[in-house]
Amino acid sequence: MEKSTEERKTEALQSIIHRQEARQAAIGERKQQRLEDADPGESARAFFVQFKEKSQQILTSLESSKMQDRAALAHHFDRLAREIRLLDQYLTDSIRFLPTYDVQTSQQQIRRLETILTETQDDILPKKKFAFKSRKQKPNGQKQVQAPVDLAVSTKAEMGSNTSLLDSFKLVVTRKSDATIKLTAPEVSGKDVEISSLRNCTVEIAGQPNALHMRDLKSCKVCIGPVSRSLLLHECTGCEFHIACQQLRIHTSTATDFHIHVTSKAIIEDCRDLRFAKYAWTYDGIEEDYRVSGLRRDVNNWDKVDDFNWLNPTEASPNWSIMPPGAQQHRILPQSE
Repeated sequence: MEKSTEERKTEALQSIIHRQEARQAAIGERKQQRLEDADPGESARAFFVQFKEKSQQILTSLESSKMQDRAALAHHFDRLAREIRLLDQYLTDSIRFLPTYDVQTSQQQIRRLETILTETQDDILPKKKFAFKSRKQKPNGQKQVQAPVDLAVSTKAEMGSNTSLLDSFKLVVTRKSDATIKLTAPEVSGKDVEISSLRNCTVEIAGQPNALHMRDLKSCKVCIGPVSRSLLLHECTGCEFHIACQQLRIHTSTATDFHIHVTSKAIIEDCRDLRFAKYAWTYDGIEEDYRVSGLRRDVNNWDKVDDFNWLNPTEASPNWSIMPPGAQQHRILPQSE
């Protein structure tokens, strides 16, 4: 039976889509292979040249802020905030071949640029002063009650327009105990998420964060949807992580389980008693989040881990292991501080 015109059009469109998907997959494979084949020393040298040059350009622009036309200042500061964010992202993308000390030094330089931007912005465009106004008494003698504000989870939208422009690109979760924290795609997509100082907490993040940094978590369970680029983790103990990302780097952590989907090799340093298993966390919309994040579903190096403290190529590192099939997650223990 001869196919209708509509059926032929549909088949042609599907063929084009399949070719485009195959082309994108081939490009991704070549890109990943170039990253794996690159000489770390050469890559590090190229990074420092670019990082120093870009940092100096931003600093020079900051120093010239007072000479800008006042009407153009908002755009000027917004552009600098974006450039600092891109520099931070460049560092995050490069951590796989940089020594820890150099990563920390570069992070300090980025924080310095952020501080100078905020101080310059406040100096040239000072915040408006305000005073408390007397409140009108409600009928029947009822007092007007202000709803409490939780500053432990904050973004620019929640804190008001007088915060630094950099806050629009970040979401911070910190200083929580015995809490369940759920963040949705509109809250995290395209942002750098920072999580720190949590105790006995459960964290669920759906969406596509740009990058994620976690520090000082104790006895927590953290489940995260596809992260577009990198995840950096420090000082975590007795936790359980479900992570999907492009690059994963773990520092100074102990007695913790990782269920991961990672397209490059995970890196650990100054760690012990870590266990790894395949990522299996799911939620409504995760397939779309994978698509938007660009994280490849068909590449997962969950069982390939580089230990920077173990240089013997003929013996496996004693600091990490593969989680036995069917093992129960029993590492999380209640903790009081």
